[in-house]
Amino acid sequence: PKDLLVTIGIPTYNRAASYFPGALRCAVTQSYSNIEIIVSDNCSTDSTETIVKSFDDPRIRYFKQKNNIPATDNFNFIVKQARGNYFSLLHDDDLMDEDFIETCMHAAAGNKDIGLIRTGLRWIDNNGKTTAQVNNMADGLSLEEFFLAWFKGLIPMHQPSTLFNTRKLTEIGGFNSRHQLFNDVKAEVLIAASCPRIDIPDIKASFRQHPVSTTSAASIRSWCEDSIELFNIMYDLASS
Repeated sequence: PKDLLVTIGIPTYNRAASYFPGALRCAVTQSYSNIEIIVSDNCSTDSTETIVKSFDDPRIRYFKQKNNIPATDNFNFIVKQARGNYFSLLHDDDLMDEDFIETCMHAAAGNKDIGLIRTGLRWIDNNGKTTAQVNNMADGLSLEEFFLAWFKGLIPMHQPSTLFNTRKLTEIGGFNSRHQLFNDVKAEVLIAASCPRIDIPDIKASFRQHPVSTTSAASIRSWCEDSIELFNIMYDLASS
């Protein structure tokens, strides 16, 4: 399975003094070595570029946007640059365990046609302390059961614990939802409806919750409208 290339994409903006170095460090220290790391700097005004260069890792491809663009455009820029068979979008405030990619690739066993490879997830606070965690118990669930398990909070659907099939992710247009609050879940839902997935119960990634995150700042109305859009997509995809 180690002949499959995996892309880890890190979009970042002005977090050189906080979370970004940790996100990049956990990417370069993955136990699975056949990776490329794409850092897309959304026109930061801090020392992001200096930090990237300090790692001196030939697997890192660094891009700096000429102007600050919408965050989702930055995500999808990385998708377009990706060369890997599988793709991980690692936000600059999230983390993955050092064996996250290796665990996923071992489960894939060289298969290039899996739509999603997913693990369990922990939630961490501003200081990296675990506040909650959930194993991914979706193995064997039908598409409808998969959706319902997410509604019930039994499984996570966050980007740091998900590997996407790069080709399939490109085919659905990358990451996009009305207010960009559920662009990750929408991508998982669309791909899960048309492709096989692998569900690994072990917790192998961390999603950080903090006061200045994009999702924390969104209005209730935006969350409601994105939720309705997502629900209608799930309703249309479900066979029953």
